[in-house]
Amino acid sequence: MSARSLVCRAVLAAVLAGVLALPVAAEEAKGGKKKSPFPEGETVLQLAPLWVPVTGMRARRPGVAVYSPVTVRLTSQPGAGEGMCGRVPYLIEGFLMAMNDVPVAVTPDRRRLNLEGVRGRLLVEATRIAGADLVRAVEIFDVAPKPADNNAELLALCQ
Repeated sequence: MSARSLVCRAVLAAVLAGVLALPVAAEEAKGGKKKSPFPEGETVLQLAPLWVPVTGMRARRPGVAVYSPVTVRLTSQPGAGEGMCGRVPYLIEGFLMAMNDVPVAVTPDRRRLNLEGVRGRLLVEATRIAGADLVRAVEIFDVAPKPADNNAELLALCQ
């Protein structure tokens, strides 16, 4: 290669590096922070349904567990949505382990899950895994509520 060719390549590489750095420099000039998809306040994430063991659904063998879906909704501390998001896979695993240790019972009429006390157990598990500075509340539903409009996008970032 000639010296002229090497100089042309070096100049071209420098120009391309400068052009590619423009968006980063413009972002830094705006305020120095990248925009986060998580809101400044608290973030609410509704997880995909978790299949948990339920006892008391079978009349003949009530101690044998069958599985039923539940929906868990997490609420972060203000400004801690991104941190909570990073812990979601570990939270899901911890919730499943906690639910397998002590299965959910059904109401006496066998139509709904008896979720009293389960919220508290899951909040303790979330605090153990993620810390009290990330997770503020845990809700559990046997009938899935409608998630927020941006829930799918936020949840996709957390996986």
